[in-house]
Amino acid sequence: MATKHYNVPQKDIVRSDMVNRKRAKYSEKALTLAKHTRTVRANTTTVDGNNPVHIGRKPHRDENRKSGNRKTYRRSTVSVKELLQTAKGTKDYGEAGRVVDVLLDSGTLQTKDGLKALNIYKQSRQPHKCLRTLEYVRAKGGRLTALHYNPCIHALSASRNYTKAHSLFEAMQTHGIVPTVITYTTVVQMFLKEGNMVKAMALFQDMSVAGVEPNLWTYSVLMSELSNSGQWEAAMRLYEELESKGLEHNTVTCNAALKACAEGLQWGRAISIFNQMGTKGIERDTITYNSTISACANGGQWGKAVELFDEMERKELNEIPSPTVWIKAVELFDEMKKKELERNIVTYNSTISACANGGQWAKAVELFDEMKIKGIGRDVFTYNTAITACERGGQWQKAVALFDEMADIKVERNEVSYNTVVQALGAHSRGYARVDSLYEEMILKFAAFKKDWSVFNRTNKLDLHNHSVYLAQAAIRRLLRKLQKQGDSRSAHNAKQKIVIVVGKGNNSVGDTVLRKAVQAQLQALAPPIASHTLPDNPGRLGLVRTHLDNWVAQNAKVIR
Repeated sequence: MATKHYNVPQKDIVRSDMVNRKRAKYSEKALTLAKHTRTVRANTTTVDGNNPVHIGRKPHRDENRKSGNRKTYRRSTVSVKELLQTAKGTKDYGEAGRVVDVLLDSGTLQTKDGLKALNIYKQSRQPHKCLRTLEYVRAKGGRLTALHYNPCIHALSASRNYTKAHSLFEAMQTHGIVPTVITYTTVVQMFLKEGNMVKAMALFQDMSVAGVEPNLWTYSVLMSELSNSGQWEAAMRLYEELESKGLEHNTVTCNAALKACAEGLQWGRAISIFNQMGTKGIERDTITYNSTISACANGGQWGKAVELFDEMERKELNEIPSPTVWIKAVELFDEMKKKELERNIVTYNSTISACANGGQWAKAVELFDEMKIKGIGRDVFTYNTAITACERGGQWQKAVALFDEMADIKVERNEVSYNTVVQALGAHSRGYARVDSLYEEMILKFAAFKKDWSVFNRTNKLDLHNHSVYLAQAAIRRLLRKLQKQGDSRSAHNAKQKIVIVVGKGNNSVGDTVLRKAVQAQLQALAPPIASHTLPDNPGRLGLVRTHLDNWVAQNAKVIR
């Protein structure tokens, strides 16, 4: 966005030192901080102790020479609105506060700008200056409302000056100013900070009597504190009251309710709230999972707790260091054994998955084998998770053995099964022939892969965007074998039609175009190399240089490996 300009002569503009300092960094957001407004008395002061800000009459020429040609400006005051906007952009309220200091000292702050000045002082944590501004506006005959008192009470509370904040709350009502929901909630929160739950709840009740309905923030503040203090029943009553009033829950209120459920051993209600969050699109964070897990564990639902622990790890929401998450899951799993609770296929699958995510392939395989000993059926998820654990642990032989075992005992192998074992083989540069064989099976078995090659046969366009790197390399080898078999890259295709490889970013790629780089490196490593280039109209597609392709086919009689 271009720098904002105002049609005001240069001599009639007062620029804040804050903007001058921030100009390089915030050039696109720079704002003119002053406008020609009204005549004010002469005054010269400083913003930061070094650079003077002059507000007042225009000096004579001789005065300019005597003062080193410093400019002063006539009939000017700082625009507090723009000052606040700039402070919001730069997050530097301290500098803005120093400019407001100048206006207060000179008596040039307009009463209509009092609220903006109060918010600047609130954000810069200067409660005493909030109070000074409040009295300034009152003395100037300005009309005060709850909007003026709210930032003052908030600033006093934030600085732990609770006595003064309470006095101000009482004073505003004495002056006939009606508190808003923000006023009440700020004071309720202040009572809670003081540890005075009784007064907080009493004020909460007073709100309705005064005709001020609590909002979501009010409920969130109270529910969180009630849950943290072990008053789970009171927290749940507020949760239900909130629903009855038609207010929409958010993550904070749901988390407070979940923590209350954990305290009250209400695991069933916790699961219900957890599921409702997913249904209603309410974000489930670390606290959500931890509270639900605690509710399940406290209620003896160890299996469900393990499931949630695994889900939490897969969503990368845990705050526990990743190497130790699997330990927590196994501890819950072992606790079930001590309490003689049934550990079924779901419990085993979740624990094996947690071990796989924690890099504990040996423990994962141990649990996998234990299932067979105990006669617990192992499904495709069990096998896929165990194969993943072995792949991540560098045990490619074990991964292949488990994959082959699936066929022996007739467990249907899905796309995840194939992708994982191909990853294990490819990552350790083992068995290109086996990878190519598995890829042929995938083309026969899975519709998406079959479609990719059907489209290629018609259009010369091979779509690999749903391929992992190692599957894409297998696809390139398959393409070259097809061309070798034909003996000429033009024989089965329109000679005017380019061979195009759709790479996109590739399956499992993050951020960079991993697939494109891998395919181009593979083609360049051939003898002779085959050059490729991204298409100008679509950087996610590669065009193969036809002469290089023909040359490679002519010089390679054997099938590529």
